[in-house]
Amino acid sequence: MSENAHIQLNKLYEFSVEQLRNRPAIFAHTPALIENPGFFSMKKFQDFINNPLLTPEWIHIQFNNQPVPLDRATLSRVAQQNDLRFMDKQLIEDYIGKGAAIVLEGIDIMDPDINDYIRRVDESLPCPATSDCAAFFSQRGQDAYGGHRDSDDVVIIQIAGEKNWKIFEPQQRRYLGNTSLNAEQMGPIHTELTIRPGDAMYIRAGVPHMVQTTAAFSLHLSFDITDRTTNIDQITQEANMRFNHGCEDSFAPASRVMESYINLLSSEQFQADVAVANKAMKREANLFRERIGKTSIIQALSRFS
Repeated sequence: MSENAHIQLNKLYEFSVEQLRNRPAIFAHTPALIENPGFFSMKKFQDFINNPLLTPEWIHIQFNNQPVPLDRATLSRVAQQNDLRFMDKQLIEDYIGKGAAIVLEGIDIMDPDINDYIRRVDESLPCPATSDCAAFFSQRGQDAYGGHRDSDDVVIIQIAGEKNWKIFEPQQRRYLGNTSLNAEQMGPIHTELTIRPGDAMYIRAGVPHMVQTTAAFSLHLSFDITDRTTNIDQITQEANMRFNHGCEDSFAPASRVMESYINLLSSEQFQADVAVANKAMKREANLFRERIGKTSIIQALSRFS
């Protein structure tokens, strides 16, 4: 990592951790957090898209508010009895020429410096898995998504160009209705602002937002801060299994069944077991992030160069 990239990503790390420690009710915006972002660029974005091994799962293209299917651009060849998939990128080239928007997933997998930033953020959280970093490229009047809300908190850093953001009053429904929202579903608007290169934003889960590319183009990175703390589905599944192994007598009144169930949930043993599960989840997440960092480490061939 260059010294400049290290300094810039450290600023983004400090911004992210500050928001996580003192989470804003709706969003936070720091203009010009990073002067002239250099740790990512349009050139790097183009280089990543030009990766010959990229397959359609990595790319989402939107044109005139409709997703562009990439199935017909997919090719394959059998080598050593393995089906090797790759893409004819002419379709992508043509749609970029028309003004399409592109989302490229897996930036943290392709960029070790960004993966290291995510690793540091992960370490500051009780039970994390900052699941991914995606790059959003759009051109005037064409954007990747309409109005929506996310199920996790999101960190944004503008790399190039400009984008107008409309942020609406929070709804805080993390796991329901996280699809496209119409104007009525978005609710009342809270703030409208334009973000420029180096601006950082933090948006809470459940906060509806809508973007519009008003400049010639825009490129920003988006980081999902995924919460993998043991959730209600996992807790109730385990509690139900334990309760069913020691349930109340036949014909027990509902009030007694509920009391027994509550006692199970609040017992020291159950609470301790949940804590152990959280620690195991964090170890698993940290190991996964560490292994992502090993996707570009091959040095053993250097001695043959």
